[in-house]
Amino acid sequence: MTEIIKEENGWIWYKCDNCNKINKKVKGTYLRTNNHFCNRKCFGEWLSKNTKGENSPLFRHDIPLAERTRNCTWCDKEIHNISPNKLSKQKYFFCSNECKKQWLTKIYMNTDDFKNMVKENGRKVLLKFLESGNSRVTDIQNIINNLLKELNISYKNEKIFGNYAVDNYLIKYNLIIECQGGYWHADNRIYDEIKYDRQLRSIRRDKSKKNFFKNNYNINILFLWEIDIKNNINLCKELIKEYIENNGILEDYNSMNYVLIDGKLSLNKKYNPFMNWDKEDLNNITNLITPRESRLDPSKHITFNCEYCGEEVTQKTYEYNKNKTHCCSVECKNKLKENKITVECSYCGKEFLIKKSTLERKKTDEVFCCREHYELSRSNSIKLYCSCCGKEVHRTNSKIKKNTSGKFYCSQECYQKDNAETLIKRNKEDNPVKYKYAKNNTKSA
Repeated sequence: MTEIIKEENGWIWYKCDNCNKINKKVKGTYLRTNNHFCNRKCFGEWLSKNTKGENSPLFRHDIPLAERTRNCTWCDKEIHNISPNKLSKQKYFFCSNECKKQWLTKIYMNTDDFKNMVKENGRKVLLKFLESGNSRVTDIQNIINNLLKELNISYKNEKIFGNYAVDNYLIKYNLIIECQGGYWHADNRIYDEIKYDRQLRSIRRDKSKKNFFKNNYNINILFLWEIDIKNNINLCKELIKEYIENNGILEDYNSMNYVLIDGKLSLNKKYNPFMNWDKEDLNNITNLITPRESRLDPSKHITFNCEYCGEEVTQKTYEYNKNKTHCCSVECKNKLKENKITVECSYCGKEFLIKKSTLERKKTDEVFCCREHYELSRSNSIKLYCSCCGKEVHRTNSKIKKNTSGKFYCSQECYQKDNAETLIKRNKEDNPVKYKYAKNNTKSA
């Protein structure tokens, strides 16, 4: 309970439960609560001291502290007082972020759990994992990281842009460096032809990445190749300096085409990386040892023919079941909606166009070019002539009996022309005020 100093004229002087400062409060307000403070700050400090750990109202006293201890998954250090919520949900426990990062990069990325997660959730999960700083840094990337630190250049590994992650993003200069492995990206100096599917995929990815940054961000990526990074680090150093000083503009963006002569860069444009080759030229030097394995899972994908153009398409099963029409593209889907076919009228034999979807909705095989022919087919009609223009008109017996005037018209226009005077009189009787106002307006005009 709060210590009361004095009480006078409906006021109470008391000590703050947190800092012991004397405050005063109206007696009625004071009696409503048990604890009293100077302000929200004191209240917050008191809560942080008195509602943590075993003092918390949510603390599970049924689980003893001895059962809340686990060993760090990476370094085997003991971790005490883990919350029951974490104990029930988590498989792995870490004493620090460094231990977690080491375990993720060196062990977890090689497990089946991680591979299945990437396979199920796709590239977005992998990109988030890379951006979080848990990615495995390659040897050549480590060398470039150390070089950038030596040059006092701030950078970020695995920075995400759209669907791409880059090796080194130079934050201050808005430039990008990619570290190209000789095997994975098929260095021209080592390989005369492409024998592995993984190399072919990497070349295509490099080409699309290069074009993506050029078209969307106006950034030309600097590609540093493994042979140059490991055997000629001074060349890479001078090339990075040149790249930054010229604001990302170079005569060539591949380290394989540069030579260092007396400490100065010299361009020797001898090699053209496979990522710059045309598709036809690339196919001429492609001789895969093993055919490319399909990544499609038969249990999750379905193959069908496009309903419009007939092309064979493979799609995820849940997407196929979700759609009513099955097409290879949006264009084919739109064309299918607008697709019309030629049919003959069941009454007069005239050919006309009708939407395929409309024809499918019909319960009968009969189609008609107009409403009149539909009515004529359903009942015995009598041939008549329009009372205004003399055009041929067909009416059923029931409609003839209902018509008391004995006049028939082919359209609303003919009816209004033939009955102009009677319509004016009818308007005058039904709406005299409106008719008078219209008459005055016509006179003034």
